[in-house]
Amino acid sequence: MKCLIVQPVHADGIVLLREAGIEPVFCSSADMATVARMIPGCEAVITRDAGLSAAAINAADALRVVVVHGAGHDAVDKEAASERGVLVCNTPGANARSVSELALGLALAVARRIPAADRSERAGMRGFREMETFTELSGKTTLIVGWGATGAGLGHMLRAAFDARVLVYSPRTADVGASNGWKNSKMAWHRRIWSRCTPHCGRRRAD
Repeated sequence: MKCLIVQPVHADGIVLLREAGIEPVFCSSADMATVARMIPGCEAVITRDAGLSAAAINAADALRVVVVHGAGHDAVDKEAASERGVLVCNTPGANARSVSELALGLALAVARRIPAADRSERAGMRGFREMETFTELSGKTTLIVGWGATGAGLGHMLRAAFDARVLVYSPRTADVGASNGWKNSKMAWHRRIWSRCTPHCGRRRAD
């Protein structure tokens, strides 16, 4: 069985494929013209954000399954896959903690103006600390839209590290663990978060 590797995966993953009797075929480029040229003879495809186009799927002669090495699968043409009887899978939650940590890091970078401070330091500019306004995350109220593995992970980190009050807006999630202090409320979003953006937006939203 051959598996087309559209974008690089960890070496350990390649070892697991070979141990399972699967022969990896490595794409020289992730553009769909190259994928379409290399896909004949492959029963499986592993891709990431490059996805898999209808043209590439239709160029396949043995394809049975497409696996997205991550959670997002919008870039895979699922209608074309369905028409050809090709199964489309993803790996939700596999790297959720890593993404949660990245989101927390970005929040800190924004609050503490880290990228701007770095540019100022590299440029030899003095007085950056006196010119800028910085914010602490401790004790702040945070709105998380979407309570999947990544959002929940971020919420727990904010609570544990910064004693933050976490509001959740997640229509697809009925229970976000209210017993643990989480609050899933559209009205909470309107009244407690959005109204702080600008008075005009807050009044308009409240109406």
